[in-house]
Formats: sequence, C-alpha cells, structure tokens
Amino acid sequence: MNRSVTSRPESIVRALTRPPFPVDPYPLYAELREAAPIFQAEDGFWYATSYAAAEAVFRDPALGQGRGRESRIRSDPRYADSAALQTLGHMLPFMDPPDHTRLRQLIARAFTPRAVERMRSFLEQRVDALLDPLAERGRGELMRDLADHVPVAVICEMLGAPGDRHADLVAWADRLVAAVHSTVSDAELAWADEGARSFRDYVGGLIEARRSEPQDDLLTALVQAESEDDALDAQELLSTACVFIGAGIENTKHYIGSGLAWLIREREAAERGRRDPKALSRALEEVLRLEPPVQIAIPRIALADTEVEGAWIPKGDRLCAVMAAANRDPAAFANPDVFDPDRVGPPNLSLAMGTHFCTGAGLARLEAQVVVGRFLARFPNARLVVDPPPFRDEIRPTLRGHAALEVDLGL
Repeated sequence: MNRSVTSRPESIVRALTRPPFPVDPYPLYAELREAAPIFQAEDGFWYATSYAAAEAVFRDPALGQGRGRESRIRSDPRYADSAALQTLGHMLPFMDPPDHTRLRQLIARAFTPRAVERMRSFLEQRVDALLDPLAERGRGELMRDLADHVPVAVICEMLGAPGDRHADLVAWADRLVAAVHSTVSDAELAWADEGARSFRDYVGGLIEARRSEPQDDLLTALVQAESEDDALDAQELLSTACVFIGAGIENTKHYIGSGLAWLIREREAAERGRRDPKALSRALEEVLRLEPPVQIAIPRIALADTEVEGAWIPKGDRLCAVMAAANRDPAAFANPDVFDPDRVGPPNLSLAMGTHFCTGAGLARLEAQVVVGRFLARFPNARLVVDPPPFRDEIRPTLRGHAALEVDLGL
C-alpha cells in the first residue's frame, strides 16, 4: 500500500496531534481508520488505526525501540541535555531485548498474581478512608478526592516510599509524561525535564537510604538487584523506580476515573457489579476498551524493512499503534461504540500486547475494581453533576482522562 495522497487523513492527524486537542477524538479516529487503516502522515510517522494493523505493530519483532545510541529515545539530539529523555531511555517501555527481557524478568517479580493480590487489603483500607469524607459531605470531585490518591498510595506502599510527597509525585508524573508523545516540542520537553529532575532527586534519595538501611520493600529488592550479576545498573535502577511511580500513577488514575464515570452512568451494569465481582470486572474491561487512558502507544521504529497489513515500512521509519481507534474497529467488535459489559470478542489493546504488554496490568485492574466496586457499594444512588464530565484539554490524545468528576452521592 502506498502512502495516501488524500488531504483528509493528513488533516485528521493534525487535529489529533496539535493543539487545540479535540474534546471527543473518537469520530476522528473512526474517520482515519476508515480512510487509511495504516497511514504515513506528513510528520513521517505511520499511524496504525485498525485492530489488525495495531495488533501487528505490537507483535512484529521488527518494530521496536532500537538499541544503544541508535535507539529512538537516545538518538534524539536533545538527549544529552534532557533529564526526561535520559530517564525514559533506561525505562522498560523504551528498551528492546535482550535488555528489555532482563529488566522485565526482574520487574515482573513485583507483579505476580500473588503479589498483586497481597495489595487488596491495603487498597480496601485506603479507599474506605477516602470515601468517608465524601460521605460526610454528600458530594465530591472524584478525580481530586479519590482517583488522584489511590494509585500513588499503592505504588508508594509497594516501593516503601513515605506518604508525605504524594501530591508532588502526581505532579511530577504529569510532567514527565509530556516527553512520551510521538513528537515533543522544546517547550514540552522543558516541562518534562522539570518533572524528571524532581523525580530523580527524590528517588535518588530513597535509593541511597535503602543502600544504607535495607527494608522489606520493593525498592530494597531493586537496590539489591543492582549488585547481582549486573542485573540492574545504576541508571536502570533510578529509571525503574521512576517508571513504577510515573506509569503507576498517571495511567491508572485515568482508568479509575473513567470506570467511575461510566458505571455511575450505566446503572444496570453498576447494579450487576455490586452483586457480582466478575460482572464488575467485565464492565471495567469494557470501559478500558472504550476509553483507554493511553490512546496512542509509545512510538516504535522499524528495525528492518517490514510489512504491516499491506503497508511496506522501510527500516528507520516510526510507527504508532492507535489503540483508541483499534478498540472501536467494527471489523473486530460488533457495535463498537456501544457499552456492552457482556461483550464477547478479541482482547482490547489498551494495555498493549506482545513483548511490551503492560507489566502492571494486573495491579491496574485490581485498583479499578476495588475503587469502583467499593464506591458503587457505598453510594448506589450517586449521579454525575456534569454529564458528560469534562476531559483534560491540556494534554494530547496520547493520554486521556477526566479533568473533574463532580458527583452528588444521593444520600
């Protein structure tokens, strides 16, 4: 397939990736998918928007991040002066095998089903403590009062980080994510660098404390791995701790927010979820399909000439799988824009697939289930004050989440 010469796909990509960003990007994703399931835009990036094309991008070993100085992140001419790019360059999502394999095996120990399930009791206690003041007021703003607090508390509990800097960690994660987009302006990178420097200073202090006084926590385990057969070098240690905090906060809080918004609105599904945890899990998976927090995947580079769904991708070209478009592809999902908690079909691509499938997927799902489940059980008559609730408009569609979630609890 040759690159499309029509102007409409170009204008759609511009509308999706340049400010002002659309409040509702899904009609644009659908139009782009129908016009060109895989399309090379004027910015040089290929965008895979059909389910088949996006899945192929995730599974093709010829599409990755590259290695060493030739990797996608480290080849950026601003790398040497950017704290954000240097931090990202040593993170798992921006690595290829064998480094990716080595680091993933180490990190995966923290996310076994048993390890994730051990967090349930902490989660339930934390969520209940956050719901108490909401009950006293009879209303609240669920992003500020609930979703912002849970993921950072969970990650800090796992790492053994003190709980006095939660607000700072949320702010730093919000800044660092600006450097993850397919294209990053100098202004965006400067914003991300500020967050990265704060992250690195804070995490570096925690690491030094664990070296002198080991604890029974994940951060100590990572520090000890640093000296075991070169399993983790100093930069990887720092970046791994940062990615635990950054990815664990930003993406999960938006998944929780969307889960709350959808199931407050979808009362039949909420009632079934109150009675049956499996029904709640299915409903939240449908929310994840319809409203993925990460809408456009981290770009990949063609490590060799390869073909993706009929498109010839030359070595060195860059590609993005557009999960938000692929998840609503009618070729994969019947009535794809309809919320159907009993849907039968292929897995959604919101947490990626293949080698780079999200390591923390189990934890993110558990957090959403506990938060949404306990909220619905306690406040069955809650309603949205503003429906639909507003989405953040200062971030690209690469990341999507509610700016606010005002509710009346109906008490």
